[in-house]
Amino acid sequence: MIEQRRLCIISGPSGAGKTSIYKRLLAEFPWLRYSVSATTRQARPGEEDGVDYHFVGRDRFEQHRKNGDFAEYAEVHGNWYGTLRSELAAKTGAGVLCILDIDVQGAARIRPEYPDALKIFVKPPDVATLESRLLGRSTESPEVRALRLANAVRELEEEKFFDYSVTNSDFESAYNEVRSIILERKGALDNGHSV
Repeated sequence: MIEQRRLCIISGPSGAGKTSIYKRLLAEFPWLRYSVSATTRQARPGEEDGVDYHFVGRDRFEQHRKNGDFAEYAEVHGNWYGTLRSELAAKTGAGVLCILDIDVQGAARIRPEYPDALKIFVKPPDVATLESRLLGRSTESPEVRALRLANAVRELEEEKFFDYSVTNSDFESAYNEVRSIILERKGALDNGHSV
């Protein structure tokens, strides 16, 4: 069973810093779990199957989709990404919170199914900063970076659908803000309060 109040969706445009934030949270708190998404894209250098993503072929992804195995899925920048229900069920329960690092499309699909999940939007201070961060990624082609920037500008409009919005102009401040939000949720759940 998926305990939706123990789900924590961290979303925002590419380059906003959400991945750096959730990785630091996982390193700090042993009671946090990470929902590993499935994807059809190729692994980047240093990424590990089953840790960073479940790297699956398009045929296997399509079979999961047909079987209704995904809580959400979306095509992003030419590749498919999805959150398996089995992953969420395995990583929610008493005393833990499960972090989902999903794009804005995925968050839009998962919100109606899990309305009680904690939803945090991480955004850059401005579009110029976002562009600078995306251009600094050497793992992607210029075409992919340009596509990510165009999508990211559109994704900023989704901020209003989240419980919290955190501006990442200074990483330490943004991290501490997200950390406080998650600690508040965990404390409320562990003490039997509704959230």
